[in-house]
Amino acid sequence: MMRYWYLCLDKMYAGTRYAPFKMVLTDQMIGAPIVITTFLAGLGILKGEDSKQIVQKIKMNFVPLMINNYKIWPAAQIINFYFMPLQHRVLFVNFVALGWNTFLAWFSERSEQR
Repeated sequence: MMRYWYLCLDKMYAGTRYAPFKMVLTDQMIGAPIVITTFLAGLGILKGEDSKQIVQKIKMNFVPLMINNYKIWPAAQIINFYFMPLQHRVLFVNFVALGWNTFLAWFSERSEQR
Protein backbone atom coordinates (compact mmCIF):
# COMPACT_ATOMS: atom_id res chain seq x y z
CA MET A 1 0.00 0.00 0.00
CA MET A 2 2.76 2.46 0.93
CA ARG A 3 4.57 1.83 -2.34
CA TYR A 4 1.51 2.92 -4.32
CA TRP A 5 0.93 5.88 -2.01
CA TYR A 6 4.46 7.13 -2.63
CA LEU A 7 4.17 6.49 -6.38
CA CYS A 8 0.98 8.53 -6.39
CA LEU A 9 2.54 11.39 -4.43
CA ASP A 10 5.58 11.34 -6.68
CA LYS A 11 3.43 11.41 -9.79
CA MET A 12 1.29 14.26 -8.43
CA TYR A 13 4.18 16.53 -7.45
CA ALA A 14 7.24 15.43 -9.46
CA GLY A 15 8.94 18.41 -11.04
CA THR A 16 6.88 20.97 -9.14
CA ARG A 17 8.28 23.66 -6.93
CA TYR A 18 8.61 22.57 -3.29
CA ALA A 19 7.59 19.02 -4.21
CA PRO A 20 8.88 17.39 -0.95
CA PHE A 21 6.90 19.86 1.17
CA LYS A 22 3.75 19.32 -0.88
CA MET A 23 4.20 15.58 -0.51
CA VAL A 24 4.56 15.90 3.27
CA LEU A 25 1.48 18.11 3.50
CA THR A 26 -0.60 15.68 1.44
CA ASP A 27 0.72 12.73 3.41
CA GLN A 28 -0.05 14.33 6.75
CA MET A 29 -3.47 15.69 5.81
CA ILE A 30 -4.76 12.56 4.03
CA GLY A 31 -2.51 9.61 4.85
CA ALA A 32 -1.94 10.11 8.58
CA PRO A 33 -5.61 10.24 9.63
CA ILE A 34 -6.36 7.14 7.56
CA VAL A 35 -3.42 5.20 9.03
CA ILE A 36 -4.25 6.14 12.63
CA THR A 37 -7.94 5.31 12.25
CA THR A 38 -7.15 2.01 10.51
CA PHE A 39 -4.59 1.08 13.15
CA LEU A 40 -6.99 1.73 16.03
CA ALA A 41 -9.84 -0.10 14.29
CA GLY A 42 -7.62 -3.05 13.39
CA LEU A 43 -6.28 -3.30 16.93
CA GLY A 44 -9.83 -3.31 18.26
CA ILE A 45 -10.90 -6.00 15.81
CA LEU A 46 -7.93 -8.18 16.75
CA LYS A 47 -8.84 -7.77 20.42
CA GLY A 48 -12.41 -8.85 19.72
CA GLU A 49 -14.00 -5.50 20.56
CA ASP A 50 -17.40 -4.63 19.17
CA SER A 51 -17.96 -1.69 16.82
CA LYS A 52 -19.18 0.59 19.61
CA GLN A 53 -15.98 0.04 21.61
CA ILE A 54 -13.84 0.59 18.52
CA VAL A 55 -15.58 3.86 17.63
CA GLN A 56 -15.25 5.04 21.25
CA LYS A 57 -11.52 4.20 21.24
CA ILE A 58 -11.02 6.08 17.96
CA LYS A 59 -12.86 9.15 19.30
CA MET A 60 -10.86 9.09 22.52
CA ASN A 61 -7.42 8.56 20.95
CA PHE A 62 -7.54 10.21 17.52
CA VAL A 63 -6.68 13.82 18.46
CA PRO A 64 -3.87 13.00 20.92
CA LEU A 65 -2.37 10.56 18.43
CA MET A 66 -2.54 13.10 15.60
CA ILE A 67 -0.75 15.63 17.81
CA ASN A 68 1.98 13.09 18.53
CA ASN A 69 2.04 12.16 14.85
CA TYR A 70 2.88 15.76 13.98
CA LYS A 71 5.84 15.66 16.37
CA ILE A 72 7.51 12.83 14.44
CA TRP A 73 6.24 12.26 10.93
CA PRO A 74 6.64 15.62 9.20
CA ALA A 75 10.38 15.61 9.92
CA ALA A 76 10.71 11.95 8.94
CA GLN A 77 8.80 12.54 5.72
CA ILE A 78 10.85 15.62 4.80
CA ILE A 79 13.94 13.42 5.05
CA ASN A 80 12.15 10.69 3.14
CA PHE A 81 10.89 12.85 0.27
CA TYR A 82 13.91 15.10 0.02
CA PHE A 83 16.81 12.67 0.40
CA MET A 84 15.51 9.17 -0.33
CA PRO A 85 15.12 7.89 -3.86
CA LEU A 86 11.63 6.62 -4.62
CA GLN A 87 12.64 2.94 -4.45
CA HIS A 88 13.93 3.34 -0.84
CA ARG A 89 11.11 5.42 0.67
CA VAL A 90 9.06 2.50 1.95
CA LEU A 91 12.11 0.96 3.62
CA PHE A 92 12.95 4.25 5.36
CA VAL A 93 9.36 4.70 6.53
CA ASN A 94 9.27 1.12 7.83
CA PHE A 95 12.20 1.87 10.14
CA VAL A 96 10.44 4.94 11.55
CA ALA A 97 7.11 3.09 11.68
CA LEU A 98 8.56 0.35 13.86
CA GLY A 99 8.89 2.82 16.73
CA TRP A 100 5.71 4.68 15.82
CA ASN A 101 3.55 1.54 15.76
CA THR A 102 4.96 0.46 19.11
CA PHE A 103 4.00 3.87 20.48
CA LEU A 104 0.50 3.59 18.95
CA ALA A 105 -0.10 0.24 20.60
CA TRP A 106 1.26 1.45 23.95
CA PHE A 107 -0.79 4.66 23.82
CA SER A 108 -3.96 2.80 22.90
CA GLU A 109 -3.56 0.35 25.78
CA ARG A 110 -2.53 3.05 28.25
CA SER A 111 -5.60 5.14 27.50
CA GLU A 112 -7.78 2.05 27.89
CA GLN A 113 -6.52 1.51 31.45
CA ARG A 114 -7.57 4.96 32.63
